[in-house]
Amino acid sequence: MANRREAVVDERKAVTGIWYYVWVDPAWRLDTYRADEYGEGVDHLTVWKKYVVPILRKRYKLKAAVAQQVADVAYGVPRGRVDQVSPDIYKSGEKPGNWMFYCGNDFPSTLTLESERRKLISAFGLSRLAAKAPDRIRFELAAHEKMVPEDQEKLQKLLGVKIPY
Repeated sequence: MANRREAVVDERKAVTGIWYYVWVDPAWRLDTYRADEYGEGVDHLTVWKKYVVPILRKRYKLKAAVAQQVADVAYGVPRGRVDQVSPDIYKSGEKPGNWMFYCGNDFPSTLTLESERRKLISAFGLSRLAAKAPDRIRFELAAHEKMVPEDQEKLQKLLGVKIPY
């Protein structure tokens, strides 16, 4: 994956990508990683290690050895991805050209679900489409986007905080 390149964020340009909710005590922080900034094929493990772990290391003043352990628990916070349904490959119930937000349906409980969905739609340039054709955007459970309880537990221990999932 290439280094991040600054993108001119254009509300009209819809784009794929991934997101993480990061616990930066005392609040959740939504970090989005758009394909036009981070490259096509942006993936959770790379983003976690290259961008999220340094945020956590700085915020929690982690030693290098602890930060290395944090790099191994990428599934300890809510995350997801957004893709456009391909006209060549799509599942039953999907329509080519529609946008799918795949998530673990485990958004932070302290946040308002509808508000967070609007933030994600906006972050990936889909606000206009959502206003004109909301049925073309769906949030769908994807089991592989769900948090892993063991990672949640280990992350809290490594950071030394109780994360309000």
